[in-house]
Amino acid sequence: MIERLLNFWQGVRSSLWFLPALLILTGLVGANLMLMLDAPRFSQDNAPRWWLHNGSAQDAQNLLSTLLSSLVTMTTLAISITMVVLSIAASQMGPRMIRAFIADRRTQAILGFFLGTIVYLLLVLQAISGDWKTDQVPDLAVSLGALLFLFCVLLLLIFVHHLSRSVVADTIIRRVGSTFDSTIAHLISHEKNKNKQVPAPSFGAAVELPLDKGGYVQTINHEKMVAALKHADACAELTFRPGHHVLPKGAHIRVVPSENASKRLLQHLREAVVTGDERTPTQDLEFAARQLVDVALRGLSSSINDPNTAIAAIDRLTLALARIMAYGANSETYHDSRGAARLVIPVSDFSSILGTAFDQIRQDGAERPDILIRMLEALAKLSVYIHLPVHRDRMLDQAAMLVGAGRRNVAEARDRGQIERRYAQAVRAIQTASIEAGLAPTASPQDIH
Repeated sequence: MIERLLNFWQGVRSSLWFLPALLILTGLVGANLMLMLDAPRFSQDNAPRWWLHNGSAQDAQNLLSTLLSSLVTMTTLAISITMVVLSIAASQMGPRMIRAFIADRRTQAILGFFLGTIVYLLLVLQAISGDWKTDQVPDLAVSLGALLFLFCVLLLLIFVHHLSRSVVADTIIRRVGSTFDSTIAHLISHEKNKNKQVPAPSFGAAVELPLDKGGYVQTINHEKMVAALKHADACAELTFRPGHHVLPKGAHIRVVPSENASKRLLQHLREAVVTGDERTPTQDLEFAARQLVDVALRGLSSSINDPNTAIAAIDRLTLALARIMAYGANSETYHDSRGAARLVIPVSDFSSILGTAFDQIRQDGAERPDILIRMLEALAKLSVYIHLPVHRDRMLDQAAMLVGAGRRNVAEARDRGQIERRYAQAVRAIQTASIEAGLAPTASPQDIH
């Protein structure tokens, strides 16, 4: 249930309507509350001087009508600017970046404040009758509406400034990187089943069960699966993880012993898997990494030709990889309260994430020595986080592929020499860090020619 709620919240948070809807509701409640509390306490002569309105009902209607029409125009302008920025972001950074823009809380809050103020002014305007006497006019409510309008004018300037900065590549990389960090902390910040070493059974004679829905796997409720498997005294292995695309039929879940794979168990296991039409960052560790890779690839494309953007994305990917290495390996086996292995799942390990982060950038930037050098430097920096054999082995493999790409594709001899020097430095740093971490020494990877 928690994972479904997290997935739902991710969808709501990345929508452009949720926070504005709350602020519209706030304007609705605020208008009614002000009209209820704004009983005539002052006459026109002794009203506080700071009130922005202290006149007849007709004056109040004219003021509110003018403010309302002006604010509607401002809101239309703000929405138009937003659409232009989204179009620019989609063309320069890729359509997957739209989620990051729509999920921006500042944009949602400003648009929502505009809409909430419109609702407030509209309700106060319709509550005032033209034949009211002066002492019947809710001057405090009208004055508050004028103050809200003035604040909206200031917010419009802030909004334009914010959107102008939001299309800068560094801002986009920072946003996506923050999402990546949150996903890492959620999935790997604690070691599951730390003290439970009961191995999982063999799935050679398992019964294979399909899912009833296809699409991208968005979330998996592991706790619900473990509870259902414990009740059935069974163990299951999943052939998918969040981010994978599955079809309605196929061998998705293997259960042993086969005689315990009841229809009720299958129903519970199916209900624990949430699929959809798109990938989400809720449990998909590679989702944000792919977004950063997309930014880098756009920067390397001939239409954009901005290698500095690619270098910034590489730096942010390096920071995320450092956090993953510091957290350690994610657990593949879930146990019940008695220590029995109940669920085996494939996970996004360091090998897959490093490949996701570096492979496509290496392939598209194979002819650019600055990109290859930056990636080799990143591997050298990451060496201080090595504490598992898989860290050392995959980083050495990646370094060998980078220097191999430079040897094959870089024409200038001096550039190739710089790549060779960075490669030697990276290998030396990785080997030294591996020894300091207590890992068995290994030979350098076979150079790729």
